[in-house]
Amino acid sequence: MNVVKTDSGGFASYELRFPSLHDAGRTYSFPCDAAGHVNMDALTDVARETYLFARIVAGHAVSTPSVIVRADHWRSLSGGGAFRIHPMRAADL
Repeated sequence: MNVVKTDSGGFASYELRFPSLHDAGRTYSFPCDAAGHVNMDALTDVARETYLFARIVAGHAVSTPSVIVRADHWRSLSGGGAFRIHPMRAADL
């Protein structure tokens, strides 16, 4: 999985994930807010290019993205260790 850090080095409590449709072990993952909005200004140049690439190929090379609550954040909210998944519609991209 490709997890992208922001320039500040911090991770968001949520991730926008684009799983590969052709390689089960490959996922593009970007820090986002609960609604799936990625702060592109906080991404490095390479991360921003990768994010834009993932958006372009969504539905072709990668699946449409889902918002995932990070495990450490989910544990602090619920006392559990599971991820909560919020699928996005193609129209939300």
